[in-house]
Amino acid sequence: MSRFKNVIKNISYTVTSNLISLFVSTIVTLFLPRVLGVSDYGYYQLYLFYVSYVGFLHLGWCDGIYLRYGGEEYGKLDKPKLKGQFYSLLFMQVIISLVFLMIIFFQNTSDHNKYLVMYAVISNIVILNMRNFILLILQTTNRLKEYSFITILDRLFFVSTVILLLIFGVKDFQFFICADILGKLVSFIYSFLKVRQITFFHNPNPNFDLKESIINIKVGINLMLANIASSLIIGIVRFGVQYKWDVATFGKISLTLSISNLLMVFINAVSLSIFPLLKKIDRSKYKTTYPLIRNGLMPVIFIVLLSYYPISIVLSKWLPQYEMSLRFMAIAFPIVVFDSKVGLLTNTFLKAMRKEKEIFKINLITALLSLCITYLAIIVLDSIIFTVLSIVILVAVRSTLAEIILNRELSMNIYRDIIMEYMLVMLFIISGWYFYGLIGMLMYILGLLLYLYLKKSDLKDLFKQLTGKG
Repeated sequence: MSRFKNVIKNISYTVTSNLISLFVSTIVTLFLPRVLGVSDYGYYQLYLFYVSYVGFLHLGWCDGIYLRYGGEEYGKLDKPKLKGQFYSLLFMQVIISLVFLMIIFFQNTSDHNKYLVMYAVISNIVILNMRNFILLILQTTNRLKEYSFITILDRLFFVSTVILLLIFGVKDFQFFICADILGKLVSFIYSFLKVRQITFFHNPNPNFDLKESIINIKVGINLMLANIASSLIIGIVRFGVQYKWDVATFGKISLTLSISNLLMVFINAVSLSIFPLLKKIDRSKYKTTYPLIRNGLMPVIFIVLLSYYPISIVLSKWLPQYEMSLRFMAIAFPIVVFDSKVGLLTNTFLKAMRKEKEIFKINLITALLSLCITYLAIIVLDSIIFTVLSIVILVAVRSTLAEIILNRELSMNIYRDIIMEYMLVMLFIISGWYFYGLIGMLMYILGLLLYLYLKKSDLKDLFKQLTGKG
């Protein structure tokens, strides 16, 4: 019971921080496209897109620490050894930043705004990766209260600056990028102070252990490569959009994905708490734990998809210049179904089982498929609609491959559920695209009710487990 209470408490911390992130993301998603205009908003989205790859420049170092020390207590960690790792990583990040600065300095481009975007991205390298080191230490030792507050501090500082910029009528994307960097910097300084036994250079002195660094990179490289491949699944499509069309079109597609990703904040919150818990329980219990979480998650996600209809109506009035982008939401919204399964279920369980190589293989296969589909959609067919649809297809393939592997590892049978979920997603896309509005919503509701009816036995079992009546 005490463990259950701790899980609920940790989830409450992460849900709170993600609620605030949701609030910030909502403000940014609603107001920036309206204030900046299509072109400037495109540059802002380009900055966010490039920054999403900065986290891979630690070369798996942080991921190795996360995997090796998962479930440990903070008080029992070897502080001098971790301090040596912190400063060694810091040195590497500074060198990498200088190399990128030299590369950008000697680049020749007529687009001055892209130069500014790249310099802004480089300024994130040290801040983000060193903060990530600290956040993963806090997460893996279950100090989720501090982890959540650091995330909250970042987003609150950012949104406060954004609101001030909006009040003073600032319409230059560069200022909003600076606000994002400052938010990250303030939260990094705070995180630095929270683990001073690791980050402060003196008392105790750092233990610079090259062997430890190599081990961490060796352990974490598979997970980092898996994350890179995962990022490239959608990233390749977005690179293709940037290559084929202008920055305004890139911004419109990015807005569609941003709105869809708003629903992922709660999934991310719960997944942070699940990993340390899984590391502490016996693997033999995974076979019963996985279906239990799955049967609770998927019906909720499909019910949440109903929010598409009111959101699309409101945003079409608020952002009329993005009308086509909002139509694309009918296709892109189901991304949350498959990303939820990967983020909360399959990847979390595979990480706990130390199956990083399998995660990497899944993501690599899907990334290669992304390359082929992107070429077909953008170069051959020259179709924005198929480009957006390809994103859903790719995340669905990744999710299904991961579940097939997990199904094999845990000797489960969940293929019936996968088929039903595919059919419901197809109904959502068809009803939303071809029967826009009330008729489309009614069609999806009928399909959802049928799905819930077919799942009634699993839902009853879940209720009995949660109430202790089973």
